[in-house]
Amino acid sequence: MMNLTNISNKVLTYRQLNQLTIAQMSEKTGLSTALISQIERNLANPTLSVLETLAKTLGMSLSELLAEDVDEESLVLRVSEREKNYYTELDKKSFFHILTPEPMKSNIRLALVHVEPFSETLNGDFFSHKMDEIVFILSGTITTIYEYSQIELYPGDTLRIPANKKHRYTNQSAEPVEMVTIKSNRNF
Repeated sequence: MMNLTNISNKVLTYRQLNQLTIAQMSEKTGLSTALISQIERNLANPTLSVLETLAKTLGMSLSELLAEDVDEESLVLRVSEREKNYYTELDKKSFFHILTPEPMKSNIRLALVHVEPFSETLNGDFFSHKMDEIVFILSGTITTIYEYSQIELYPGDTLRIPANKKHRYTNQSAEPVEMVTIKSNRNF
């Protein structure tokens, strides 16, 4: 179902930003002043040809005209709003912050992972997931136990872990490790 309020707001905003009267908008679109006024007040149910005309006038595709507006508040996640998530309740040495605003509405999940010295994620248990994971090391040195091998990662290194591959992270140094992980949203 079409969101007419969204269309109304786009038409009204365009007209106001371009300092057009309804009569000038009518002239520009070829639509009647009454119809434009009704559309702006969300009182009209425009036909496809009217929507195409409006989209062309507004300089956007029909799909852009029909698309839901994104709430700007949902685009930003403030550092003060981040939650600290622990891998397990027993182990408080490894934790992560979800960095993606509204992660369930996004196609990716970005997380900042912190691993204390001489500790590992999930108390040393392996995990795997149904999507690729990209890991970028910000600081410290971490050992990734990947299937049956160990991979040392240093600041600036990036690692891709294919879907369904068992892995874990171990910090065997005296310095904490910070890394960013990126996953698609299919199944976090």
